[in-house]
Amino acid sequence: MGSLRRECLDHLLILSTSRLHQIVLEYMTYFNRSRLHQGIEQPILEPKDAQPTEIIASSKIIGHPILGDLHHDYHRVA
Repeated sequence: MGSLRRECLDHLLILSTSRLHQIVLEYMTYFNRSRLHQGIEQPILEPKDAQPTEIIASSKIIGHPILGDLHHDYHRVA
């Protein structure tokens, strides 16, 4: 709850409960699928599809906005 409040809700003006539910759902998805968590080897709670093991130095990195540019999720494009 602290992360949700500090990193998300403190920066947004929310005018309805339906918008609050939408924001919380989007933040939970971002938090569980994109961020490293404390623990052994800092695993991601809900891993995305298999990531390529070989990283190509010349590949481009693209950022996807989360919560209206409040956060970003970055992916390497092959």
